[in-house]
Amino acid sequence: MLGAAALTALALGILAVLVAAGALTGLDDFAVRRLMPGLYPYVGRDRVWAWSAHTIVQNPHRIVNRIADTVTRPANVLPSLVILVGMLGLAIRARRTSMRSGAIWVGGFVVTLIVEQLGKYAITRPQLLLPWPGGVLPLTKFDHGFPSGHATRAILIAVVMASLLPRWPVRILLALWAAAVACLLVLAGTHALTDVFGGILLSATVALACAYLAPLGLARDRPLHLERAVADQVGDPAAGDQHRVDPGPLERQHLVAARRVDPCDRKLARGHVGQ
Repeated sequence: MLGAAALTALALGILAVLVAAGALTGLDDFAVRRLMPGLYPYVGRDRVWAWSAHTIVQNPHRIVNRIADTVTRPANVLPSLVILVGMLGLAIRARRTSMRSGAIWVGGFVVTLIVEQLGKYAITRPQLLLPWPGGVLPLTKFDHGFPSGHATRAILIAVVMASLLPRWPVRILLALWAAAVACLLVLAGTHALTDVFGGILLSATVALACAYLAPLGLARDRPLHLERAVADQVGDPAAGDQHRVDPGPLERQHLVAARRVDPCDRKLARGHVGQ
């Protein structure tokens, strides 16, 4: 998992270099011309979205922007932070994760904010142009939009909630919401296409790194109560136990899995067994 995080970080760095160098300007120009009804007060026949119903065709920018504002609102900085801290707090209270794990994921959220701001400050893409009757308009708002913070936070929140709420209907809804946020950011003209790709890679890097350091939602599923039973069977060298009984393969697997869990989780599990 740590290797996957390193690969996504490398991909993010390569994408940032390509965006700054203008190598992907053609892709962003295509999105501006054909995939962003939110930028236009009119509809051309050559647009991909020109098949919309007549009422939507009349004012596509208003409708798309209104939908985008509603769907992406939970991915704003403050709402997403409240959602993240609230979900982790409930999980800690329910003993489904530890304080250490929660602190790591909140720290990962803060890292995404820092990287987002550094990227937007340091990376300047070549200016994109919006076709307009009688000429073109420069889209200066895209100059410093890499990576997309909304896409980053939406995916990170979806990953955390899907880990703490392991129900397939919930996970499907969360995946659909995160995908809708990424798509609407482009359709509404809020971000260039490569900005959204950058946000996806940033969130994947942080989520994989945090999942490696502090897995969420696993303490409840792992048979931690067997750690104590196996430890009683094979003895504890630190405590001076000399009796050694070779455990079976299944018990050995459970012991290895239990030792990989956060020490705080083991204490919680032992306290639960003691009760």
